[in-house]
Amino acid sequence: SQNSAIAGLTRSSILTGGVELRIDTRDDVWNPRSGIFLRNAYSGGDKRFTTVTGESVTDFLQRIEVDAGYFHEIRARTIVAVSLHGRELTGDELDVSDLYRIGGANTLRGYEPDRWRGESMLLGNAEYRKRINDSLTAVGFLDVGSAYGGVFETVVPGFKIPATDQSFEPHVGVGAGLRVITPIGPIRLDMGFGEEGSQAHFSFGHTF
Repeated sequence: SQNSAIAGLTRSSILTGGVELRIDTRDDVWNPRSGIFLRNAYSGGDKRFTTVTGESVTDFLQRIEVDAGYFHEIRARTIVAVSLHGRELTGDELDVSDLYRIGGANTLRGYEPDRWRGESMLLGNAEYRKRINDSLTAVGFLDVGSAYGGVFETVVPGFKIPATDQSFEPHVGVGAGLRVITPIGPIRLDMGFGEEGSQAHFSFGHTF
């Protein structure tokens, strides 16, 4: 592909194709008590974009993604849940919109949303879920991971952004929360503590 760093990027489109393998034995997709979940996916395709000088550039992007989850009811109303996620992106002309992001309610709790970005991502989550009654579940959690690697184009001519972590540097978040069943669906309230302080998170459903 051609070097667009001098000009900066303006418009882009991606044409992709891929394959995916899934195995799912969970007893309940939304609130599993037992079972496993496995997903392996590959996608690739041409990314076509135009620079601010009108130059047309084409790059081939590839993504490899792996997800796994395990759920086990160790005693009545008490569940241990574990998930692992891996991501890898390759291409010569990567820009900020292509990146994997980590941090916040759905990935690495205790940190600001999208705290780390990069062309690779590794993330592990573990939760101890104790059901108090039919509408309330208490959760303790541990999250470990990072998004890392790469230097990326921006819309500013000649300006690139490097990933904060250029290699895998595990960041840890721990905390506790509640899952509340409401008429509009399950609500998730978490308080996470990380290397940079604490963050309260509000979302819906389980993290995984």
